[in-house]
Amino acid sequence: MNSSNSTALNHQKEKANDPDHSKSSISTFWTPLFRKVQHWSGIAFSVFTSIHVATTISAALSPQVYDQVLESTRAWYRPSKAVEGVVVMSPLMVHLMANSYFFCLNYFPSKSLATKSLENGNSKTTTTTTTVKTASVSIWKRLHQYAGYALFLLIPGHIYGVRFAKAYDQEFATLRHLLEKVVGPWVGMSYFGILMTAGVYHMLFGLNTALGYKVKRPFVLSTIVAVLAAAYFGLLGIGGFLYPVESMREKFHKFD
Repeated sequence: MNSSNSTALNHQKEKANDPDHSKSSISTFWTPLFRKVQHWSGIAFSVFTSIHVATTISAALSPQVYDQVLESTRAWYRPSKAVEGVVVMSPLMVHLMANSYFFCLNYFPSKSLATKSLENGNSKTTTTTTTVKTASVSIWKRLHQYAGYALFLLIPGHIYGVRFAKAYDQEFATLRHLLEKVVGPWVGMSYFGILMTAGVYHMLFGLNTALGYKVKRPFVLSTIVAVLAAAYFGLLGIGGFLYPVESMREKFHKFD
């Protein structure tokens, strides 16, 4: 066996025994799969999210319209808690699983080979340092990631509040009770505002990403602004800034 064949064989053995090379092979297999899972679960959950946003927007008109829209949309995704778990929670959990994979991949990457040993004619070893450049990420993509992190922190509280804290039969009066008797108007409105902002941006920007950037970015961003403007008007209605909401207090006894 000549020197070149021996060197190649040793290099192959080193790669086989290198745990970082094994991790790289595993990530090469799983990354495309998890990317598809991330995209399709996001698309599935965005159907429910869009209904949720539309319901919030309807609150800009009146409490009665909000309750009517809420009741009509429930027939699609929540005829029972079991169905809601499959239709709503399943894509959300799958999406979180895929996102966790990419979070670990981005922030805890396997160590890459930074040096190469090259054998010259005098059997001396020369070490060459290689620089690995990471792809730049646009500010809009970065905002999409940060919005996802914010939703990861905010959604559990939202789920608890509307599904387990005596509010399964949620209506407009439930939200008013929450704002006046539980968390207070400033805390509640701030929470709803941040949740809505992060949710709309993450949903619409993520949809365009999942669909292969079919829509140009300026149109996507203008759509986000328009939807958020309408949603903020809905939040103003819930907050009692657009019409009188004192009559809702007659129903507060149901939530105490």
